[in-house]
Amino acid sequence: MAGLNGEYRHKLDAKGRLSLPSSIRKLLTEETQMVVVPDARNEFLSVYTNEAFDVWIDTLFEKRGGFDPNKREHMLLNSILRGNATPVTMDSAGRITLPQSLRERAGIDKEVTLVGAGSHFDIWDATRRENLLASIDLDALLYS
Repeated sequence: MAGLNGEYRHKLDAKGRLSLPSSIRKLLTEETQMVVVPDARNEFLSVYTNEAFDVWIDTLFEKRGGFDPNKREHMLLNSILRGNATPVTMDSAGRITLPQSLRERAGIDKEVTLVGAGSHFDIWDATRRENLLASIDLDALLYS
């Protein structure tokens, strides 16, 4: 899933299923293996294909000189990251199911905003995303 951009507003159904926008569905099949991962601060969820998730983890370890199984902190970080990754698949209706535990962790209720993030997409509680955007000085981010 490369080149994911844009922001999409959706609602979860009573079973925690999320209909994916057609721009995302086009990049996936029912066989595409994906994982849902809470961000470090539990503000949102990220959805990666398995391949993109492995690349993301490899990139994190490259910043630390590459993964070294002899380093305890590398083993712990790898274990935590992979342990927090929950497998999901898209059903024939183009939906993924977000487990209740992950929804609670990220404060996701019913209304969500999907945000393209290049190689993956993020799922935010819609109100939390609106509050974040209202608190950001975009000029300062762009021109400082």
